[in-house]
Amino acid sequence: MNVDSFDWRLAATERAYSWSGYRIGDRALFLWGAPATRLSPFNATKLKAYHLVRRELLVNTFCHDERLWEMLRKKLRRFRPQFIVGYVSSLESLAEYLLARRERIAGIQAVLSAAEPVTERTRDLVQAAFEAPLFNAYGSREFMSVAVECDRHEGLHVNAENILVETEGDGRCPSELLITDLHNYGTPLIRYRIGDAGSLATGQCGCGRGLPRIRAIEGRVVDLLRLPDGRVVSGLVFPHVVKEFPQIREFQVEQRSPESIVLRVVLNSPLTPPDVDTLHRAITRIVGEDINFEIADVPSIPRLRSGKRRVSIGLPG
Repeated sequence: MNVDSFDWRLAATERAYSWSGYRIGDRALFLWGAPATRLSPFNATKLKAYHLVRRELLVNTFCHDERLWEMLRKKLRRFRPQFIVGYVSSLESLAEYLLARRERIAGIQAVLSAAEPVTERTRDLVQAAFEAPLFNAYGSREFMSVAVECDRHEGLHVNAENILVETEGDGRCPSELLITDLHNYGTPLIRYRIGDAGSLATGQCGCGRGLPRIRAIEGRVVDLLRLPDGRVVSGLVFPHVVKEFPQIREFQVEQRSPESIVLRVVLNSPLTPPDVDTLHRAITRIVGEDINFEIADVPSIPRLRSGKRRVSIGLPG
C-alpha cells in the first residue's frame, strides 16, 4: 500500500473503535494473536513500547485454556482495562471462565469483537460476564477496518469514504463480498474477492449516519452449506439451534457430501435420547429431509492455525 492508503485505513480503524467509546490512551485488553514470525530484538522492543504508550495489554490467544485465563486474571487486577478487543471465540472463552467462577472484571465500558461471526449467544455471554455492550467489527489484512457497528447494532456501517462493498447478487441473500479500496494506488484492489460471505442492509440506520451497511457477515464462502435443492445455508443458523442445549459446549457442522452433514459436539454432559431427537428434528427443518444428518461426540474441535474457530465447513470449490 502507499502512504495515503495507510492514512485512510488508520483513520477508519480509529473511528470504528471510537463508536464504542474507546479512545487512544484508554486502557484496553487485546485478545489477539502473536506475530507469525519471530521479531528482531529491535522490533520486539519497539512493539512493546508502542503498546505501553497506548496503554494496551496484548495477550496471545491463538491457544487458550484455563491456565491462560488464570494468569490473565492476575494481570487484570493491576491493569484494570476499560475496553476489551478480541477474537469472538477468545471473548466467549474468557466470559465462560469468569461466569463459571462468578467473577467479573470491573470497569469495562465496551467489548469490541472481530475476526469471527458474532451470534446472539456471543452477545449474551459478553453482557453477562462483562456487563458491557458488544460492538462487532469487520476487517481484513488487505483493508484493515471495513465496517463496524454503532450503538444501535442495526448492521455494520461500511467505511464508505475508503471502501466500496458489493455483493454478487442483489445483496439480500448471502453471497461473496467484493471489496474495492478507493485510495490504494500502491496495489489497487478492485472488486476483490475477499472470501467472506455477507448480505447488505437497506434503508438507513436509526443512528442517522448515512453510511451503507452490511446486514450480516455470514462467515467464509467455504463455510456455506449447499443443499441438493439449490439452497445455500449459512453456518450462523446452527448456533441458534445449539444454544437451546446447555449440554453442548462447542460444536462444528461439516458438509461431507451434497447429501451428508455431521454435527460435531463437545459436551458438558451427555445428551438424552429425547434431546438427540429434538436436535435431529431442528436440524432437519433447516437442511431438509434429503440430507443424511449425524451427531458425533468428540473430545475437542481443533482451531485454525490463526487461532480462529470454524463454526461450519462447506464443500470445497
